[in-house]
Amino acid sequence: MKFLSVMRTSSGVDEFPIYRSLLSKDPDLVNFDDRNYGFHEAPTFLDRALRKISRKGLIEQFNSDIQRSLSALRPDFFIAFKAPHLLPSTLNLAKNLGAKCIIIYPDLDPTIHGTSYLESIRLFDLFYHTYRDWE
Repeated sequence: MKFLSVMRTSSGVDEFPIYRSLLSKDPDLVNFDDRNYGFHEAPTFLDRALRKISRKGLIEQFNSDIQRSLSALRPDFFIAFKAPHLLPSTLNLAKNLGAKCIIIYPDLDPTIHGTSYLESIRLFDLFYHTYRDWE
């Protein structure tokens, strides 16, 4: 089985146990850690300003790279943990390529990420969440 995932990969983050479990099965796995695209802590005002200025380009590059990998790998499963920067076009491609799309979004109300993200998560085949007031 082939997997494409969007998860942060360092010990201590919420998704690390899931990522480690996937790795333990020695799958054909390609993972995207959104922190490689600048979506990480920004400790100073300058860091936050630069991230805000470049956010649109970072989101486009993130999705473009995922789409390229989806086309090359043609995974059986596309698994995302929160992944608030996924665009509907990325999910549509994954589904068109036959991937079962799964998202895990614990603890928060996903509406905080805006309408594009809500469009994206509605395209997933399975949506696991713990926030009781959202549907």
